[in-house]
Amino acid sequence: MANTETTSIDSQDPWLTAKDRFIIDLNETERALFNEATPENLYCSASNVQQADQKTSRTRAILRSLDPFMKAIQDYAAAMDTFANIAPLNLGPIWGSIRVVLALANNHGKFYDRMIETFARIGDILPRLRDYQAIFDQRKYPRFTQTLSAAYLDIIVLCSEFRKVLLEQKSSFVKRAFKPLSPSLRSYLEKAVQAFRERREAVESEARVCHMVEAKQARDLVLRNEMFSKAQEREQRQKRIIAQMATIDYGNKHRRMQKIRHQGTGKWLVDTHEYKSWRDCEKSCAMSFYGIPGSGKSVLISSLIDGSSSIPKVNTAVAYYYFDYADKRTLSPSSLFGCVAQQLLRSLKQIPDNLMEALEAEYPDGAGCPGVDQTIALLVKIIDEFPTVAIFIDGLDELPEADRKLTFSSLRNLLTTVVSLTRLFVSSREDTSYLFPTSPIVKRYKLHVQPNSIAPDIDSYIQHSIEELISTGDLVLGDLELKNVIFITLKNGAQGMFLWVKFQLEDLCRMETDAPVIKALQNLPRSLEETYDRLLGRIVEIERREYVKRMFDWIISSRRPLKADEIREAIAFTINDTFWDAAKIPNDLHRLVRSCGNLVVIDEDTEEVQLAHYTVEQYLLHTQNSALSYFHTTRENSNCELGKVCIAYLSFTDFETQITMYRDWVTPNMMVIEKAMTTHSLTLHAHHGSSIPSKATKAILSMRKQHEHTNLNINYSRIIPKFQSASETREKYRILSYVKDNWLLHTVGFTEKIRQGLVGQLFRQLLFEKNLIFRIKPWEKVSSTDVAKIALLGWAINESHLPLMEELIKHDENSFDCVLKKRAGNFGDTLILTEDLQSAVETGDLGKLKYSLDFLGKCSSSGVMARADYFGSEDWPFEWQICAYKLNAITAAAARGFSRAVKELLNCTILREI
Repeated sequence: MANTETTSIDSQDPWLTAKDRFIIDLNETERALFNEATPENLYCSASNVQQADQKTSRTRAILRSLDPFMKAIQDYAAAMDTFANIAPLNLGPIWGSIRVVLALANNHGKFYDRMIETFARIGDILPRLRDYQAIFDQRKYPRFTQTLSAAYLDIIVLCSEFRKVLLEQKSSFVKRAFKPLSPSLRSYLEKAVQAFRERREAVESEARVCHMVEAKQARDLVLRNEMFSKAQEREQRQKRIIAQMATIDYGNKHRRMQKIRHQGTGKWLVDTHEYKSWRDCEKSCAMSFYGIPGSGKSVLISSLIDGSSSIPKVNTAVAYYYFDYADKRTLSPSSLFGCVAQQLLRSLKQIPDNLMEALEAEYPDGAGCPGVDQTIALLVKIIDEFPTVAIFIDGLDELPEADRKLTFSSLRNLLTTVVSLTRLFVSSREDTSYLFPTSPIVKRYKLHVQPNSIAPDIDSYIQHSIEELISTGDLVLGDLELKNVIFITLKNGAQGMFLWVKFQLEDLCRMETDAPVIKALQNLPRSLEETYDRLLGRIVEIERREYVKRMFDWIISSRRPLKADEIREAIAFTINDTFWDAAKIPNDLHRLVRSCGNLVVIDEDTEEVQLAHYTVEQYLLHTQNSALSYFHTTRENSNCELGKVCIAYLSFTDFETQITMYRDWVTPNMMVIEKAMTTHSLTLHAHHGSSIPSKATKAILSMRKQHEHTNLNINYSRIIPKFQSASETREKYRILSYVKDNWLLHTVGFTEKIRQGLVGQLFRQLLFEKNLIFRIKPWEKVSSTDVAKIALLGWAINESHLPLMEELIKHDENSFDCVLKKRAGNFGDTLILTEDLQSAVETGDLGKLKYSLDFLGKCSSSGVMARADYFGSEDWPFEWQICAYKLNAITAAAARGFSRAVKELLNCTILREI
């Protein structure tokens, strides 16, 4: 049984304990036989012992009459073989010992009988113990293991006693013949059986305890699963909230800066005294980092974000945000604070319960995002979960003026409210440190990016760029000595502007020989504006100039960055196009990009098209160069041009609901419906006792029965809409998705003059007549006609869309009166009576106030009351508090159903001074 010892790895195995007790008094020969026993050779050994006993015994003839017991013993032995084969390997010696004893007792009649009876009595119990052993893990339940060990020990001790008696009787004929069972042996056997029963009860008792333990463990497992499920649910809610806090890719510009950043850039910055003071400050502080346009501030910021030197301590959480002119979605305070909060939340290993409750209150399922004030309040709580926080903000000057003031005010409040140490790093063109007044709890710093500071970075950039352009074949020089001339010339003319160097190198790459290279170096532009003038002045072809101008308009005014395929399609069509024509789409956008001197760039990874720098956009919007006025525009004009293209695009015949007529006038597969009709199965049932519909239907059908020879097939002329799959639509109409989502935003500047002629016609058709195969109106989800109109009005007010409101009034004046005469509460006050509109006066938002009527400026509260009869109400319910709250008059009028008041307000001029 050597393999038994190697197989068992548990020193507490009950078999090992019992086995050790059994073999302790065996001699060396018997121990060797015992250790070599296996389920296969045990029967052979027993047979050999039996044969030897038969040859040497002189009483074999006397006991031959007891032979009938042999068959039963052999059958029982066969049963033992079965148990031995299915039992664990370490139980084999037990069964083998029993078989050896049975074989030895074959020649001891009465003792044999008694032994058979004893084994029979325990035979039904032993498998049960083995089952318990298989069910319960012995390592987990030591008391159960000890009880099993005692039971196994009783079996082996009983076998040892049988062996002892057999050896005594084998040596004495008298004991074998006349005293096979002594009273003491009988008593011992009875006690052994009784003890085994008690052992069984003890084992069963321990098994019940084990069962209770495992039942508890099962309950604990269920509880753990429930806790795990709740944790997963919480994690999903947490992920949803974090994703909802910001939907823009705040890391997009950071990745772009990483690509263009030259190795070693910004090393001078981290060595400055100002930066070290900011980094090591022991209280909340703000750094104003400013410099001229094109000086590489964004690249320097990216180096601080990525470099370990930007993290003052190990426990500092870092968040960053780029205001990116190329992505208008980033140019809002709500996006800034939402993205910073999102990054910090992702840095938390576990969101505390109180913070989670606050987040769930502000971001319920399926709802929008909270306002700026609520987001900042959440951000304060999030920051206070960290010991130290560093926030980097780039390009604050790219924000509109009103949003810039709100952002600075919010940042000041943030620094004075948080408990945790917060370091703020803000970059812009101008010094903004004065906007962060020094206080006992907030310190301010400023650092100016001067030309001499970044001169080493620019020198390294020029050298590296020249070598790279030559190696790639973009810059071809006949005389390599020109490399040094180019380096010195660009170094002297850079004046701290990386961007200026970049454009000059790109211009040199256009030269075919050394002569124009030398000439260009002798006549370099002195500023970025002069550089842009030269680049655009080279575009002389009329068609190319038009495409470039359209491209500028789309890049400047689009609500999100557009991809190359979207831009190609967007610049292809005008207000005069009536259908989608692939022949009009430019084949290669890169040629147009090169033609404008790379003032436009295409991101290699995202395929997004954008201007090369914020200064290019400013140049196009603000420069008044008469020679290049063709390319210059205003944001309002650019937005209107996009609006014209959008309404023309949506008016394409390609997108109208297409009808296909089936030519199979006879449709056999509709026989089931026809039979249902002819058998009155679909006859209308009478309602409220009236049988008129039923009788009329039956009369018509009975007339048909008179013509039984008529073909039973019904003439089914069916029409069904024909739609393209979503994937096919996206693949063909690349700009469609953007136009559907943003066309109303691009038409907000349509004045009454612009809406004359074709533009107004297409605009009105889209609003009130066109039936397209996709939804383009945000208010279309409302089914009721009246509610849809009130929803349209509410949307127009909330989005400051005056053209839409004016067209709505003109289109259906009578219906509009009926709608407004119903109280807004019937349809939900949130459709029209919104907090945003009520606060419009307080915030000075003229976009929302321009239809708040000019009598707010020329009438006092008493004057308004005097005009109450004009609006058709004796008990005028307006709660005017013009001086204190400046309540929006149009909101109040619409909410209370005064249609003439609303129309009067809409017909008034823009808000005048109160």
